[in-house]
Amino acid sequence: MQLVKNYLLYIICFMMPAIVGRILYLSFYSTHFDISFDPILSTKACNQIKYYLENHSDWHIKPIEVLESFSLLKKIIIKRSTLAKATIFIISYEPIANINNNYVLLHNGFIVDSDFFEVFSKEQLYHISMGQVDTKKPEIALVQWINNCQDIFVEYKIRWIDQTKIILFHKSNNQINLLVQANKSISISFCENIQQLITKKINNIAKSAQIIADLRFDDQVIIYSKRGNNEAQYIS
Repeated sequence: MQLVKNYLLYIICFMMPAIVGRILYLSFYSTHFDISFDPILSTKACNQIKYYLENHSDWHIKPIEVLESFSLLKKIIIKRSTLAKATIFIISYEPIANINNNYVLLHNGFIVDSDFFEVFSKEQLYHISMGQVDTKKPEIALVQWINNCQDIFVEYKIRWIDQTKIILFHKSNNQINLLVQANKSISISFCENIQQLITKKINNIAKSAQIIADLRFDDQVIIYSKRGNNEAQYIS
């Protein structure tokens, strides 16, 4: 009898790791996953994410790797309904600005192709022009500036060169441009007051000349005049 007990104990101890391993395998690797995509994502974005998931066998236990591979993704939530079935919820950051009509700026600061999103039309977003677009690093300063200066977009077109040089082009008076920087918040009323003061001051300047008002300094405004490709001339 004791021999039988010892034999059964041996079988249990020997088989337990295999049983546990099989359960873990079924739990993680034999599970059927349904993917629920954020409705703001386009078919192109969904297909790219789905392809990535299907070709990375361990994606479901390392969602951080998926987030690192797609800068437009905010979070991934895994909900298991049974041992053999789970749903993956893909949640994206929302766009806040249209960049050069080809890209969008997201709330996390990254810039991605505009065709990754279907819901947002370009007219719904703030419009910003940029020179070199970098999709590899986040433009956090730009996001913060937009959040602090939203009313500026009502009257001005924005060109972002970098966080120390932002050019504001007035939509109805394109002769006067304002030069600002990201770490100084400005209001639409302040810009309009500057615009009026400069208009009075430059009555004797040719209409073909471009006026640049540099507002980046404390307690002073530096005004330049530029015509064509000629060097800017200091006015006051």
